[in-house]
Amino acid sequence: MKKVEKISIGNMAFTLEEDAFLLLDSYIGRLEKYYEGKEGGDEIIKDIEERIAELITEACGDNTVVSSGVVEKIISTLGETEEMCDGNVSDADSGTIRKRLFRDPSNRMIGGVLSGISAYFGIDPSILRISVLVISILMFFVAGSVNSPFPIILLLALYVIFLICVPKARTVAQRCAMRGVSEDIRDIETQWERRTSSYYSHQPGHSELWLAIKRAFSLVAGIILSIMALSGLVAVSVFALGIDLFNDFYALDLLDYVEMGDVNPLFYKILLVLSAVLPLLAVLYLGVLLVFRLKGKYIGLSLFVLWLLCIGTLAFCSVRAFNDYSHVSRYSHEMSMNELPFADADTIYIDMVPYDGWKVRKMLSAGRSYYKFYCIDEAEDGFRFVLYPKIIVNRIDEGDEAFIEYDKYAVSEYSDSEAFYLAKSRNMLMEADSTGISLSPVVYSKENKFRNGADAIRLYVPENVEVRVRGAIDHDFRKYLINDDCDFLSGILGY
Repeated sequence: MKKVEKISIGNMAFTLEEDAFLLLDSYIGRLEKYYEGKEGGDEIIKDIEERIAELITEACGDNTVVSSGVVEKIISTLGETEEMCDGNVSDADSGTIRKRLFRDPSNRMIGGVLSGISAYFGIDPSILRISVLVISILMFFVAGSVNSPFPIILLLALYVIFLICVPKARTVAQRCAMRGVSEDIRDIETQWERRTSSYYSHQPGHSELWLAIKRAFSLVAGIILSIMALSGLVAVSVFALGIDLFNDFYALDLLDYVEMGDVNPLFYKILLVLSAVLPLLAVLYLGVLLVFRLKGKYIGLSLFVLWLLCIGTLAFCSVRAFNDYSHVSRYSHEMSMNELPFADADTIYIDMVPYDGWKVRKMLSAGRSYYKFYCIDEAEDGFRFVLYPKIIVNRIDEGDEAFIEYDKYAVSEYSDSEAFYLAKSRNMLMEADSTGISLSPVVYSKENKFRNGADAIRLYVPENVEVRVRGAIDHDFRKYLINDDCDFLSGILGY
Protein backbone atom coordinates (compact mmCIF):
# COMPACT_ATOMS: atom_id res chain seq x y z
CA MET A 1 0.00 0.00 0.00
CA LYS A 2 1.34 3.42 -1.05
CA LYS A 3 0.68 6.71 0.64
CA VAL A 4 -0.99 9.30 -1.59
CA GLU A 5 -1.40 13.07 -1.51
CA LYS A 6 -4.31 15.11 -2.84
CA ILE A 7 -3.30 18.46 -4.28
CA SER A 8 -4.64 21.19 -6.56
CA ILE A 9 -2.64 22.26 -9.61
CA GLY A 10 -3.91 24.81 -12.09
CA ASN A 11 -7.32 24.83 -10.35
CA MET A 12 -7.63 21.07 -10.89
CA ALA A 13 -7.59 18.38 -8.19
CA PHE A 14 -5.22 15.40 -8.54
CA THR A 15 -4.18 12.43 -6.42
CA LEU A 16 -0.42 11.71 -6.43
CA GLU A 17 1.69 8.95 -4.96
CA GLU A 18 3.90 10.27 -2.15
CA ASP A 19 7.16 10.01 -4.13
CA ALA A 20 5.45 11.65 -7.13
CA PHE A 21 4.22 14.46 -4.89
CA LEU A 22 7.69 15.05 -3.44
CA LEU A 23 9.22 15.05 -6.92
CA LEU A 24 6.66 17.53 -8.27
CA ASP A 25 6.80 19.74 -5.17
CA SER A 26 10.57 19.94 -5.45
CA TYR A 27 10.32 20.84 -9.17
CA ILE A 28 7.76 23.60 -8.57
CA GLY A 29 9.92 24.88 -5.69
CA ARG A 30 12.91 25.21 -8.04
CA LEU A 31 10.73 27.08 -10.54
CA GLU A 32 9.45 29.46 -7.87
CA LYS A 33 13.01 30.14 -6.71
CA TYR A 34 14.13 30.77 -10.30
CA TYR A 35 11.33 33.23 -11.05
CA GLU A 36 11.38 34.88 -7.62
CA GLY A 37 11.79 38.61 -8.01
CA LYS A 38 11.46 38.51 -11.79
CA GLU A 39 8.82 40.55 -13.58
CA GLY A 40 5.69 38.46 -14.11
CA GLY A 41 7.16 35.55 -12.16
CA ASP A 42 3.93 34.71 -10.38
CA GLU A 43 1.96 34.73 -13.63
CA ILE A 44 4.54 32.51 -15.34
CA ILE A 45 4.40 30.04 -12.45
CA LYS A 46 0.62 30.01 -12.73
CA ASP A 47 0.87 29.30 -16.49
CA ILE A 48 3.40 26.51 -15.83
CA GLU A 49 1.06 24.91 -13.28
CA GLU A 50 -1.77 25.02 -15.82
CA ARG A 51 0.54 23.30 -18.35
CA ILE A 52 1.42 20.65 -15.74
CA ALA A 53 -2.30 20.08 -15.07
CA GLU A 54 -2.93 19.63 -18.81
CA LEU A 55 -0.06 17.13 -19.11
CA ILE A 56 -1.24 15.13 -16.06
CA THR A 57 -4.81 15.01 -17.41
CA GLU A 58 -3.51 13.93 -20.79
CA ALA A 59 -1.32 11.19 -19.30
CA CYS A 60 -3.61 9.85 -16.57
CA GLY A 61 -7.10 11.10 -17.28
CA ASP A 62 -9.52 11.77 -14.46
CA ASN A 63 -9.73 9.96 -11.10
CA THR A 64 -6.36 8.22 -11.54
CA VAL A 65 -3.44 8.20 -9.10
CA VAL A 66 -0.40 9.93 -10.63
CA SER A 67 2.84 7.95 -10.37
CA SER A 68 6.38 9.25 -10.14
CA GLY A 69 7.06 8.05 -13.67
CA VAL A 70 4.42 10.41 -15.02
CA VAL A 71 5.89 13.33 -13.06
CA GLU A 72 9.40 12.53 -14.33
CA LYS A 73 8.12 12.54 -17.92
CA ILE A 74 6.39 15.88 -17.37
CA ILE A 75 9.56 17.41 -15.90
CA SER A 76 11.53 16.09 -18.88
CA THR A 77 9.03 17.68 -21.24
CA LEU A 78 9.00 21.07 -19.53
CA GLY A 79 12.71 21.19 -18.81
CA GLU A 80 14.77 22.38 -15.84
CA THR A 81 15.66 25.90 -14.87
CA GLU A 82 19.38 25.03 -15.19
CA GLU A 83 18.91 24.58 -18.93
CA MET A 84 17.62 28.14 -19.20
CA CYS A 85 20.51 29.43 -17.09
CA ASP A 86 22.97 27.63 -19.35
CA GLY A 87 21.49 29.44 -22.36
CA ASN A 88 20.14 26.34 -24.09
CA VAL A 89 17.69 27.23 -26.86
CA SER A 90 14.43 25.39 -27.12
CA ASP A 91 12.99 23.99 -30.30
CA ALA A 92 10.52 26.82 -30.52
CA ASP A 93 13.26 29.44 -30.62
CA SER A 94 15.45 27.46 -32.98
CA GLY A 95 12.60 27.18 -35.46
CA THR A 96 12.60 23.37 -35.51
CA ILE A 97 8.96 23.08 -34.42
CA ARG A 98 6.88 22.64 -37.56
CA LYS A 99 3.42 24.14 -37.49
CA ARG A 100 0.51 21.81 -38.10
CA LEU A 101 -3.11 22.62 -38.80
CA PHE A 102 -5.51 21.48 -36.09
CA ARG A 103 -8.99 22.43 -34.96
CA ASP A 104 -8.77 24.41 -31.74
CA PRO A 105 -11.37 23.07 -29.25
CA SER A 106 -10.36 25.53 -26.52
CA ASN A 107 -11.40 28.58 -28.55
CA ARG A 108 -14.16 27.22 -30.74
CA MET A 109 -17.66 28.40 -31.44
CA ILE A 110 -18.85 25.49 -33.56
CA GLY A 111 -16.13 23.02 -34.51
CA GLY A 112 -12.94 24.99 -33.88
CA VAL A 113 -12.09 25.26 -37.60
CA LEU A 114 -11.67 29.03 -37.77
CA SER A 115 -9.84 29.25 -34.43
CA GLY A 116 -7.46 26.51 -35.60
CA ILE A 117 -6.75 28.32 -38.88
CA SER A 118 -6.20 31.54 -36.93
CA ALA A 119 -3.70 29.83 -34.61
CA TYR A 120 -1.86 28.31 -37.59
CA PHE A 121 -1.43 31.66 -39.35
CA GLY A 122 -0.96 33.64 -36.15
CA ILE A 123 -3.93 35.98 -36.58
CA ASP A 124 -6.73 36.97 -34.25
CA PRO A 125 -9.65 34.52 -34.60
CA SER A 126 -12.10 37.42 -34.36
CA ILE A 127 -10.72 38.87 -37.61
CA LEU A 128 -11.22 35.56 -39.41
CA ARG A 129 -14.70 35.07 -37.98
CA ILE A 130 -15.80 38.55 -39.01
CA SER A 131 -14.33 37.99 -42.50
CA VAL A 132 -16.18 34.68 -42.87
CA LEU A 133 -19.38 36.32 -41.64
CA VAL A 134 -19.06 39.05 -44.28
CA ILE A 135 -18.34 36.44 -46.97
CA SER A 136 -21.38 34.41 -45.84
CA ILE A 137 -23.65 37.45 -46.12
CA LEU A 138 -22.25 38.20 -49.59
CA MET A 139 -22.78 34.55 -50.60
CA PHE A 140 -26.37 34.80 -49.39
CA PHE A 141 -27.03 37.78 -51.66
CA VAL A 142 -25.18 36.14 -54.56
CA ALA A 143 -27.34 33.03 -54.15
CA GLY A 144 -30.43 35.22 -54.29
CA SER A 145 -29.24 37.11 -57.36
CA VAL A 146 -28.43 33.97 -59.37
CA ASN A 147 -31.51 32.17 -58.00
CA SER A 148 -29.39 29.20 -56.91
CA PRO A 149 -28.34 27.89 -53.48
CA PHE A 150 -24.96 26.74 -54.87
CA PRO A 151 -22.84 29.56 -53.31
CA ILE A 152 -24.21 28.80 -49.83
CA ILE A 153 -23.84 25.05 -50.36
CA LEU A 154 -20.24 25.59 -51.49
CA LEU A 155 -19.44 27.58 -48.34
CA LEU A 156 -21.02 24.93 -46.11
CA ALA A 157 -19.24 22.16 -48.02
CA LEU A 158 -15.86 23.83 -47.46
CA TYR A 159 -16.55 24.04 -43.72
CA VAL A 160 -17.64 20.39 -43.62
CA ILE A 161 -14.49 19.33 -45.47
CA PHE A 162 -12.31 21.17 -42.94
CA LEU A 163 -14.37 19.78 -40.07
CA ILE A 164 -13.86 16.22 -41.29
CA CYS A 165 -10.29 16.40 -42.61
CA VAL A 166 -8.61 18.64 -40.01
CA PRO A 167 -8.01 16.77 -36.73
CA LYS A 168 -8.83 18.24 -33.35
CA ALA A 169 -5.89 19.33 -31.14
CA ARG A 170 -6.48 16.89 -28.28
CA THR A 171 -3.04 16.82 -26.65
CA VAL A 172 -0.75 19.52 -25.33
CA ALA A 173 1.82 18.63 -27.99
CA GLN A 174 -0.79 19.11 -30.72
CA ARG A 175 -1.95 22.42 -29.26
CA CYS A 176 1.66 23.61 -29.22
CA ALA A 177 2.31 22.34 -32.75
CA MET A 178 -0.80 24.23 -33.86
CA ARG A 179 1.02 27.45 -32.95
CA GLY A 180 4.51 26.25 -33.87
CA VAL A 181 5.88 26.34 -30.31
CA SER A 182 7.40 23.77 -27.96
CA GLU A 183 5.99 22.42 -24.70
CA ASP A 184 8.81 23.52 -22.37
CA ILE A 185 8.88 26.33 -19.80
CA ARG A 186 10.86 28.60 -22.13
CA ASP A 187 7.84 28.67 -24.44
CA ILE A 188 5.55 29.53 -21.51
CA GLU A 189 7.84 32.40 -20.55
CA THR A 190 8.05 33.55 -24.16
CA GLN A 191 4.26 33.57 -24.46
CA TRP A 192 4.00 35.71 -21.33
CA GLU A 193 6.59 38.12 -22.71
CA ARG A 194 4.60 38.45 -25.92
CA ARG A 195 1.43 39.21 -24.00
CA THR A 196 3.21 41.91 -22.00
CA SER A 197 5.51 43.19 -24.74
CA SER A 198 6.47 46.86 -25.07
CA TYR A 199 4.04 47.22 -27.96
CA TYR A 200 1.14 46.75 -25.59
CA SER A 201 2.69 48.35 -22.52
CA HIS A 202 3.71 51.51 -24.36
CA GLN A 203 0.61 51.74 -26.54
CA PRO A 204 -2.28 50.80 -24.26
CA GLY A 205 -4.69 53.02 -26.11
CA HIS A 206 -4.16 51.09 -29.30
CA SER A 207 -4.85 47.72 -27.66
CA GLU A 208 -7.91 49.06 -25.87
CA LEU A 209 -9.17 50.53 -29.13
CA TRP A 210 -8.66 47.21 -30.91
CA LEU A 211 -10.49 45.32 -28.16
CA ALA A 212 -13.32 47.83 -28.34
CA ILE A 213 -13.52 47.44 -32.13
CA LYS A 214 -13.58 43.65 -31.83
CA ARG A 215 -16.26 43.84 -29.18
CA ALA A 216 -18.35 46.23 -31.29
CA PHE A 217 -18.03 44.00 -34.37
CA SER A 218 -18.94 40.92 -32.34
CA LEU A 219 -21.93 42.68 -30.82
CA VAL A 220 -23.23 43.99 -34.17
CA ALA A 221 -22.60 40.66 -35.91
CA GLY A 222 -24.33 38.79 -33.09
CA ILE A 223 -27.36 41.07 -33.22
CA ILE A 224 -27.59 40.77 -37.01
CA LEU A 225 -27.29 36.97 -36.89
CA SER A 226 -29.86 36.74 -34.10
CA ILE A 227 -32.35 38.93 -35.99
CA MET A 228 -31.82 36.96 -39.21
CA ALA A 229 -32.26 33.64 -37.39
CA LEU A 230 -35.38 34.77 -35.53
CA SER A 231 -36.87 36.17 -38.75
CA GLY A 232 -36.15 32.88 -40.50
CA LEU A 233 -37.72 30.86 -37.67
CA VAL A 234 -40.83 33.03 -37.80
CA ALA A 235 -40.99 32.65 -41.60
CA VAL A 236 -40.66 28.86 -41.40
CA SER A 237 -43.29 28.68 -38.66
CA VAL A 238 -45.71 30.84 -40.62
CA PHE A 239 -45.16 28.84 -43.81
CA ALA A 240 -45.43 25.43 -42.14
CA LEU A 241 -48.15 26.14 -39.60
CA GLY A 242 -49.47 29.64 -40.03
CA ILE A 243 -50.44 30.00 -43.71
CA ASP A 244 -53.99 28.72 -43.83
CA LEU A 245 -54.50 28.36 -47.57
CA PHE A 246 -58.14 27.50 -47.08
CA ASN A 247 -60.21 25.93 -44.32
CA ASP A 248 -57.33 24.59 -42.16
CA PHE A 249 -55.36 23.46 -45.19
CA TYR A 250 -51.67 24.38 -44.89
CA ALA A 251 -48.84 24.44 -47.41
CA LEU A 252 -47.21 21.23 -46.14
CA ASP A 253 -50.55 19.42 -46.46
CA LEU A 254 -50.06 19.41 -50.23
CA LEU A 255 -47.66 16.50 -49.76
CA ASP A 256 -50.58 14.33 -48.62
CA TYR A 257 -52.01 14.55 -52.14
CA VAL A 258 -48.83 13.74 -54.08
CA GLU A 259 -47.73 10.21 -54.88
CA MET A 260 -44.52 9.64 -52.87
CA GLY A 261 -43.97 5.90 -53.16
CA ASP A 262 -43.23 4.20 -49.84
CA VAL A 263 -42.12 7.41 -48.07
CA ASN A 264 -44.36 8.54 -45.23
CA PRO A 265 -45.56 12.12 -45.94
CA LEU A 266 -45.54 13.02 -42.23
CA PHE A 267 -41.92 11.90 -41.85
CA TYR A 268 -41.01 13.86 -44.98
CA LYS A 269 -42.69 16.99 -43.58
CA ILE A 270 -40.72 16.67 -40.33
CA LEU A 271 -37.46 16.38 -42.29
CA LEU A 272 -38.34 19.47 -44.33
CA VAL A 273 -39.07 21.53 -41.23
CA LEU A 274 -35.94 20.32 -39.39
CA SER A 275 -33.75 20.99 -42.43
CA ALA A 276 -34.94 24.59 -42.36
CA VAL A 277 -35.06 25.09 -38.58
CA LEU A 278 -31.76 23.51 -37.45
CA PRO A 279 -29.40 25.87 -39.36
CA LEU A 280 -31.45 28.83 -38.13
CA LEU A 281 -31.08 27.59 -34.54
CA ALA A 282 -27.33 27.23 -35.11
CA VAL A 283 -27.14 30.81 -36.43
CA LEU A 284 -29.17 32.02 -33.44
CA TYR A 285 -26.83 30.15 -31.08
CA LEU A 286 -23.80 31.75 -32.76
CA GLY A 287 -25.43 35.17 -32.47
CA VAL A 288 -26.03 34.66 -28.73
CA LEU A 289 -22.40 33.61 -28.25
CA LEU A 290 -21.19 36.77 -29.99
CA VAL A 291 -23.55 39.10 -28.15
CA PHE A 292 -22.85 37.76 -24.66
CA ARG A 293 -19.19 36.81 -25.29
CA LEU A 294 -19.75 33.19 -24.37
CA LYS A 295 -17.63 30.19 -25.32
CA GLY A 296 -19.32 27.58 -27.42
CA LYS A 297 -19.95 24.13 -26.05
CA TYR A 298 -21.13 21.17 -28.08
CA ILE A 299 -24.53 22.66 -28.89
CA GLY A 300 -23.49 24.37 -32.13
CA LEU A 301 -21.58 21.35 -33.41
CA SER A 302 -24.45 19.05 -32.43
CA LEU A 303 -26.95 21.20 -34.34
CA PHE A 304 -24.64 21.21 -37.36
CA VAL A 305 -24.19 17.41 -37.33
CA LEU A 306 -27.91 16.87 -36.80
CA TRP A 307 -28.65 19.19 -39.73
CA LEU A 308 -26.29 17.22 -41.97
CA LEU A 309 -28.07 14.00 -40.96
CA CYS A 310 -31.44 15.59 -41.77
CA ILE A 311 -30.21 16.84 -45.13
CA GLY A 312 -28.80 13.41 -45.99
CA THR A 313 -31.99 11.64 -44.91
CA LEU A 314 -34.12 14.18 -46.78
CA ALA A 315 -32.07 13.65 -49.95
CA PHE A 316 -32.43 9.87 -49.63
CA CYS A 317 -36.18 10.11 -49.02
CA SER A 318 -36.57 12.55 -51.92
CA VAL A 319 -34.92 10.06 -54.27
CA ARG A 320 -37.18 7.30 -52.96
CA ALA A 321 -40.32 9.44 -53.02
CA PHE A 322 -39.91 11.06 -56.42
CA ASN A 323 -38.06 8.36 -58.30
CA ASP A 324 -41.26 7.68 -60.24
CA TYR A 325 -41.00 11.21 -61.65
CA SER A 326 -37.49 10.77 -63.06
CA HIS A 327 -38.79 10.29 -66.64
CA VAL A 328 -41.53 12.54 -68.01
CA SER A 329 -42.96 12.22 -71.49
CA ARG A 330 -45.70 13.83 -73.56
CA TYR A 331 -47.91 12.27 -76.19
CA SER A 332 -49.63 14.65 -78.60
CA HIS A 333 -52.75 13.57 -80.50
CA GLU A 334 -53.45 15.82 -83.48
CA MET A 335 -56.95 16.20 -84.97
CA SER A 336 -57.81 18.17 -88.09
CA MET A 337 -60.64 20.65 -87.61
CA ASN A 338 -62.31 19.29 -90.76
CA GLU A 339 -62.74 15.92 -89.02
CA LEU A 340 -64.66 17.42 -86.08
CA PRO A 341 -68.45 18.09 -85.92
CA PHE A 342 -67.99 21.86 -85.50
CA ALA A 343 -65.64 22.25 -88.46
CA ASP A 344 -67.63 25.11 -90.07
CA ALA A 345 -68.55 26.95 -86.86
CA ASP A 346 -67.52 30.58 -86.43
CA THR A 347 -67.46 30.14 -82.65
CA ILE A 348 -65.98 27.16 -80.83
CA TYR A 349 -67.45 26.61 -77.37
CA ILE A 350 -65.40 24.81 -74.76
CA ASP A 351 -67.66 23.52 -72.02
CA MET A 352 -66.24 22.55 -68.65
CA VAL A 353 -68.11 19.52 -67.35
CA PRO A 354 -69.65 20.73 -64.06
CA TYR A 355 -68.33 19.61 -60.71
CA ASP A 356 -70.13 20.10 -57.41
CA GLY A 357 -67.10 21.68 -55.75
CA TRP A 358 -67.05 24.74 -57.99
CA LYS A 359 -68.75 26.81 -55.32
CA VAL A 360 -66.10 25.98 -52.71
CA ARG A 361 -62.79 27.19 -54.19
CA LYS A 362 -62.02 28.19 -57.74
CA MET A 363 -58.59 29.06 -59.11
CA LEU A 364 -58.22 30.71 -62.49
CA SER A 365 -55.40 32.03 -64.62
CA ALA A 366 -56.48 33.26 -68.05
CA GLY A 367 -55.28 35.55 -70.83
CA ARG A 368 -55.56 36.11 -74.57
CA SER A 369 -54.04 32.75 -75.40
CA TYR A 370 -54.43 30.51 -72.35
CA TYR A 371 -56.95 29.38 -69.76
CA LYS A 372 -56.18 27.33 -66.62
CA PHE A 373 -58.98 26.45 -64.27
CA TYR A 374 -58.90 24.37 -61.08
CA CYS A 375 -61.19 23.99 -58.14
CA ILE A 376 -60.97 22.50 -54.68
CA ASP A 377 -63.75 20.75 -52.83
CA GLU A 378 -63.75 19.93 -49.12
CA ALA A 379 -64.96 16.47 -48.09
CA GLU A 380 -65.17 14.58 -44.82
CA ASP A 381 -61.95 12.64 -45.47
CA GLY A 382 -59.97 15.56 -46.85
CA PHE A 383 -59.98 17.74 -49.93
CA ARG A 384 -60.62 17.10 -53.60
CA PHE A 385 -58.37 18.82 -56.15
CA VAL A 386 -60.22 19.11 -59.45
CA LEU A 387 -57.94 19.81 -62.42
CA TYR A 388 -59.16 20.57 -65.95
CA PRO A 389 -56.92 20.42 -69.04
CA LYS A 390 -55.13 23.65 -69.81
CA ILE A 391 -56.49 25.45 -72.88
CA ILE A 392 -54.06 27.18 -75.26
CA VAL A 393 -55.24 29.13 -78.31
CA ASN A 394 -52.76 29.74 -81.15
CA ARG A 395 -53.78 32.02 -84.02
CA ILE A 396 -52.85 30.93 -87.55
CA ASP A 397 -52.99 32.71 -90.92
CA GLU A 398 -56.15 32.65 -92.99
CA GLY A 399 -56.04 29.69 -95.34
CA ASP A 400 -53.85 27.52 -93.13
CA GLU A 401 -55.38 24.28 -91.95
CA ALA A 402 -56.95 24.55 -88.51
CA PHE A 403 -56.40 21.68 -86.11
CA ILE A 404 -56.48 20.67 -82.46
CA GLU A 405 -53.63 19.09 -80.55
CA TYR A 406 -54.31 17.23 -77.31
CA ASP A 407 -51.29 16.70 -75.02
CA LYS A 408 -51.21 13.88 -72.47
CA TYR A 409 -48.43 13.55 -69.93
CA ALA A 410 -47.14 10.60 -67.91
CA VAL A 411 -44.19 9.76 -65.70
CA SER A 412 -42.08 6.64 -65.21
CA GLU A 413 -39.19 5.62 -63.00
CA TYR A 414 -37.64 3.42 -65.70
CA SER A 415 -37.37 5.16 -69.07
CA ASP A 416 -38.72 7.89 -71.32
CA SER A 417 -40.11 5.27 -73.69
CA GLU A 418 -42.24 3.72 -70.95
CA ALA A 419 -43.44 7.19 -69.92
CA PHE A 420 -44.38 7.87 -73.55
CA TYR A 421 -46.30 4.58 -73.75
CA LEU A 422 -48.16 5.37 -70.52
CA ALA A 423 -49.05 8.85 -71.81
CA LYS A 424 -50.30 7.40 -75.11
CA SER A 425 -52.47 4.81 -73.34
CA ARG A 426 -54.23 7.41 -71.15
CA ASN A 427 -57.75 8.40 -72.14
CA MET A 428 -58.40 11.90 -73.41
CA LEU A 429 -60.55 14.13 -71.24
CA MET A 430 -62.10 15.72 -74.34
CA GLU A 431 -65.27 15.04 -76.31
CA ALA A 432 -66.47 16.90 -79.42
CA ASP A 433 -70.03 17.71 -80.57
CA SER A 434 -71.66 20.05 -83.05
CA THR A 435 -71.12 23.16 -80.90
CA GLY A 436 -67.64 22.55 -79.65
CA ILE A 437 -65.64 20.65 -77.04
CA SER A 438 -66.41 19.29 -73.57
CA LEU A 439 -63.58 18.91 -71.09
CA SER A 440 -63.81 16.61 -68.08
CA PRO A 441 -61.70 17.02 -64.94
CA VAL A 442 -59.35 14.72 -63.06
CA VAL A 443 -60.10 14.57 -59.34
CA TYR A 444 -57.20 14.01 -56.94
CA SER A 445 -57.56 13.07 -53.28
CA LYS A 446 -55.64 11.22 -50.57
CA GLU A 447 -56.73 7.98 -52.20
CA ASN A 448 -56.13 9.08 -55.81
CA LYS A 449 -52.92 11.08 -55.47
CA PHE A 450 -51.38 13.40 -58.05
CA ARG A 451 -48.92 11.61 -60.30
CA ASN A 452 -49.12 12.77 -63.93
CA GLY A 453 -48.98 16.31 -65.23
CA ALA A 454 -52.14 18.16 -66.25
CA ASP A 455 -53.34 17.61 -69.81
CA ALA A 456 -53.43 20.44 -72.32
CA ILE A 457 -55.52 21.16 -75.41
CA ARG A 458 -54.09 23.42 -78.12
CA LEU A 459 -56.35 25.02 -80.70
CA TYR A 460 -54.76 26.32 -83.91
CA VAL A 461 -57.46 28.55 -85.43
CA PRO A 462 -57.53 31.75 -87.55
CA GLU A 463 -58.36 35.17 -86.11
CA ASN A 464 -61.96 35.15 -87.39
CA VAL A 465 -62.85 32.06 -85.33
CA GLU A 466 -63.95 32.94 -81.83
CA VAL A 467 -63.22 30.63 -78.89
CA ARG A 468 -65.33 30.80 -75.73
CA VAL A 469 -65.16 28.92 -72.44
CA ARG A 470 -68.41 28.11 -70.66
CA GLY A 471 -69.42 26.26 -67.52
CA ALA A 472 -66.78 27.51 -65.11
CA ILE A 473 -65.76 31.17 -65.46
CA ASP A 474 -66.63 32.43 -68.92
CA HIS A 475 -63.76 33.63 -71.09
CA ASP A 476 -63.48 34.69 -74.74
CA PHE A 477 -59.65 34.96 -75.07
CA ARG A 478 -59.94 38.64 -75.96
CA LYS A 479 -58.66 39.98 -72.63
CA TYR A 480 -56.98 38.99 -69.40
CA LEU A 481 -59.29 37.81 -66.64
CA ILE A 482 -58.50 39.70 -63.46
CA ASN A 483 -60.79 39.38 -60.45
CA ASP A 484 -60.77 41.48 -57.32
CA ASP A 485 -59.99 38.39 -55.25
CA CYS A 486 -56.53 37.65 -53.85
CA ASP A 487 -53.84 36.11 -56.02
CA PHE A 488 -53.19 32.41 -55.26
CA LEU A 489 -50.14 30.62 -56.65
CA SER A 490 -50.20 31.15 -60.42
CA GLY A 491 -53.84 32.06 -60.69
CA ILE A 492 -56.71 33.99 -59.18
CA LEU A 493 -58.50 32.75 -56.10
CA GLY A 494 -62.27 33.00 -56.50
CA TYR A 495 -65.27 32.16 -54.33
